[in-house]
Amino acid sequence: MSTPTPNPAAAHPAPPASDGKRIVLEIENLSAAYGQLPALRGISLRLEEGETLAVIGANGAGKSTLLKTLAGQMAPTSGRILH
Repeated sequence: MSTPTPNPAAAHPAPPASDGKRIVLEIENLSAAYGQLPALRGISLRLEEGETLAVIGANGAGKSTLLKTLAGQMAPTSGRILH
């Protein structure tokens, strides 16, 4: 079993959002692929303290790929995971 790559942003506390709530997850223009096959393209979002996020979509839409990328089990091809 492989060890996930640590997320260096996780070691730093998130800055407060404009309304004073802490940002717990921020993604900018995230893309990922399996070889030449794109799985995620240009995903951006911000999740603030107290918010709930549901990831829904059809089979093959990229839900598991998004979670694997956030967990460090898969490297993004572009974009940034900030928190």
